[in-house]
Amino acid sequence: SVSAANLQKVARAVIGGAMFQTAFHFPSASTDLRKFSTGAYISPANNTETLADFARNTQAQTRFAKVYQRVQQWNTTATASTLGAEAADVDLDGQNEYLLYNSKVFAVFERKGGRMTAAWMRDGTGKIWQVAGNFAAYSNTDTEDEGSTNETAYRTSGFKDWFSLSGTTGSSANVNGDYTVSAAAGKTGWVFTRSGVTKEITMDSATVGELKAAYTLTALDKLYIRFGLSPNLLDLMLRGQEGLLSEVVEGTRASVTNASGSEVVRAWVEGPQINAAAVDTTATTTVQRRNQAQTHQVEVELTGSGTHLVTLGFDDGGGTNPDSDNDGLPDVWELENFGNLDRDGSGDFDNDRLTDREEHIVGSDPTDASSGFPALAVESTGETFRVSFPTVAGRSYTVLASSNLTGGQWTAVTNVANGQSNPVTGDGTIKTVTETGLDSTAARFYRIVVEIGGSSDPGGDGI
Repeated sequence: SVSAANLQKVARAVIGGAMFQTAFHFPSASTDLRKFSTGAYISPANNTETLADFARNTQAQTRFAKVYQRVQQWNTTATASTLGAEAADVDLDGQNEYLLYNSKVFAVFERKGGRMTAAWMRDGTGKIWQVAGNFAAYSNTDTEDEGSTNETAYRTSGFKDWFSLSGTTGSSANVNGDYTVSAAAGKTGWVFTRSGVTKEITMDSATVGELKAAYTLTALDKLYIRFGLSPNLLDLMLRGQEGLLSEVVEGTRASVTNASGSEVVRAWVEGPQINAAAVDTTATTTVQRRNQAQTHQVEVELTGSGTHLVTLGFDDGGGTNPDSDNDGLPDVWELENFGNLDRDGSGDFDNDRLTDREEHIVGSDPTDASSGFPALAVESTGETFRVSFPTVAGRSYTVLASSNLTGGQWTAVTNVANGQSNPVTGDGTIKTVTETGLDSTAARFYRIVVEIGGSSDPGGDGI
């Protein structure tokens, strides 16, 4: 059983998706559907029929729901010192999977393809997100194989050795080939070896959500590696790409952030060369490398024998260099809204009387003047005033009150209705703070201070 809400919902999606196609089959003979008046068939069918390919492929994935039980065990027992590698059959296929985990990340590897089929990230407070792999997506196979071409690949694992090149001869045989697996000597991790590729994948720290791979190539000139990233898979299932920001490539690092819902989840890959020109379809598409279900692909290119270092990491978006130009605006936010890092936060791009930095704090669109100040509603019930306002995830909202608009002192509301709090944590919904005990107060004025990442209201203007 799986009790953690996020895990349980995705595990149910795996089973639900697998069982959805149960009735489809290939008819081996025409069936006589005529019945007697009693309801019995005149000529009952006595032939056997095989499942349709897509139904068989889908049902074969049911066993992957078992993986979530092991993930939950890790989520509930891991401590700040947890660091381990374990061989165990966690998906009921009769063969060991190769687990690698610490206090932050849990990853599952298969001998087939030497691939990381899924990964999860936790924050230590009970929150957990699937960040790579998608067992609920259609697989196009009834085995653990993954497609080895853009046309046949419906899923993409991590550290997927996509295509190797020796001279002018290319091969994708490593995608589904069986790797030899051994424990990493003196380290926490595994060594996968096959057909000119050796990769040692390890975790160095109990508290850093990174998997580091040291690749060496033998008799190969190039190797292209693919990563399927699904930061906050459950949110991607529920909201699609609504919160999935554009890929950010900075030098040798590519990252993709999901800023939807109440948490920010980021996945990133760092290697010798990010192949930002890689495609996952030759058909017309809106965004390349996002044509698999709830997945963004990143491709790394290795040239020469190595050793080549490739790192896969997961975090909350506040890791290395989130604000490379030190202007108080996260790089991902600037790139998503302006396409570059040229804005310094002090300007007002859309002329709505909010600076770009203030719009970031409020959570409004800095390119749309109509988004501006969030709407604030106040309602009097005689002895109380009810203040309602929209919120954005990742922000804190404090309601201030004063009895004099021109010279009064603004103080945080403390006498709030039962079950309410002030400050309020934003989650994308309308929040309400009701000030009680006002009796026959003739007038009351309110403003809201919005904070994010330690930002405050130095100007005293309620932002």
